[in-house]
Amino acid sequence: MKAALVVKFTNPVPGREKAAIEYGREIDDFAKKKASQGVVSQPKWYWSSNSDNMIIIEGEYEKLLELSADPAVTKLENKGMLLMQDFRDELVVVGRDEALGPYQEALAELHLS
Repeated sequence: MKAALVVKFTNPVPGREKAAIEYGREIDDFAKKKASQGVVSQPKWYWSSNSDNMIIIEGEYEKLLELSADPAVTKLENKGMLLMQDFRDELVVVGRDEALGPYQEALAELHLS
């Protein structure tokens, strides 16, 4: 099943701008290395006019789930929380049917309409 790891953030914590720039490079290097190994796609960076920025890394759900359990990823997440305001990440499933199918099954099982 196709999925994406979506990392969201706004601006660096004041006073941590230089470290935040280095952190961005560290994330990019890590993701590009995993992409070269065929684990995930190349990272895509999105910069928003309202400061709600994103990095999206696509891949197979199981591989992204495995990657999220990697201690190196946990370390990157912790750095993100310390350096970036509004830092959050999530694993999302790609596709309408992939999202709605299990939802409809749950509705039927619970006899909800």
